[in-house]
Amino acid sequence: MVPQRQASGEEAYPAFVLKEYAARLAEAGRARALADGDGAAARAWSETDRDLFDLPVPLAADAICRGEDDLVAGLGETYAPVTGGLALANPVRGCLDRLALVDFLRTVREEGRRLVVLSPSALELYLGCPYAWFVQRRLRPSAPDEAFGPLEKGSFVHGVFARFYDRLADEGIVRVVPEQWAHCETVLAEVVDAELGRQRTLEAGEGRLLPLSRAERLEVERLRDQIAESLRRQSRFAPSYAVHGHERPIAVEDAVDYAGVRVNGRVDRIDVDRDAGRFTVVDYKGAVGAPYAAAMDEDAVVPPVPGRVQALVYAQALRPALEGLHCAGALYLGYRARTDKDLVAGAADGAVFEDDPFVKGASLVPMNFEAYLDTVESQIAAALEGLYRGEIAPAPRGAWVCEHCPVPNCERRLS
Repeated sequence: MVPQRQASGEEAYPAFVLKEYAARLAEAGRARALADGDGAAARAWSETDRDLFDLPVPLAADAICRGEDDLVAGLGETYAPVTGGLALANPVRGCLDRLALVDFLRTVREEGRRLVVLSPSALELYLGCPYAWFVQRRLRPSAPDEAFGPLEKGSFVHGVFARFYDRLADEGIVRVVPEQWAHCETVLAEVVDAELGRQRTLEAGEGRLLPLSRAERLEVERLRDQIAESLRRQSRFAPSYAVHGHERPIAVEDAVDYAGVRVNGRVDRIDVDRDAGRFTVVDYKGAVGAPYAAAMDEDAVVPPVPGRVQALVYAQALRPALEGLHCAGALYLGYRARTDKDLVAGAADGAVFEDDPFVKGASLVPMNFEAYLDTVESQIAAALEGLYRGEIAPAPRGAWVCEHCPVPNCERRLS
């Protein structure tokens, strides 16, 4: 084996532990040689062999050099005779030969059943691509402790919206309306300032949005403008609905099951039309596009499962808790929307939202909405049976799944 070197002559992949060990041996050998008055030996300990990882010459002289194919034989010669070998099958991506996947997942037992615990986002990712879910949620490749990207900005915006609506609720205001925008804008500015201050109290790794450079501070100001513009649009969206709750937790102990798994998560917002007896679930996103829409044709016998299902899971999960209210929508709100038509996507009751200018046709569901929720859940339940069987082979439903997948060499990658 010969160490690979860069153009500068330095090792491309230096073995720091080996170098430190060799340096200590060279220092001790040189000291002994000088004490014995052996100048030649002392000089030899000061020289290194570039072809043998820069080992001191006396060490390199005794080194056993073998190719990487003879590594096992080399170790065997050093420590003990090689008595045999084990032939291993070539690994197949997305195939677990000997492990029961469920044994490595969080589960709960209920009436003799073993239910996997999943957040709606994890459930959505498994449906999007089982292998992407396995890599991102189970293997969890390392990531920087601190970043200034979409995840941090999203957490910040969630915090701003939550505290903004808390402030309005304290004043008896249940929704933003155009007539009160001047006051709401003042409240929003105070909330954003307070939330920025709170970021400095968070520790590294807690998803804080901490602008350090001038460019990052400009991004925060742009984000401030985007939030304000989003709220202006929200003041005109679904005018008969008011904010009923936000950041509502669904804990494992609440025993909320969906499609054969136990749900664990947090609902961004619940809007209610008391006069009509309806509620909608609102999930905040940076931007919303085609994968978020229901995309159900009027003549469809069975509705397709949308690419994004988080809001649908939450809507179905909340139906028993919001007794007396019928679900009319599971919607995603893009806070970076530049136009009205980009604000909302998802699944909405066509009979309720048909005339709403913010809800596009692709998001309208042309059937009884609660029957739609039930049908989609039954289809998702069939897909999640694969999770219990340990199926994690790559099977992306669209390029949007692959965009953020950390496996660049996947043979099924679509983007």
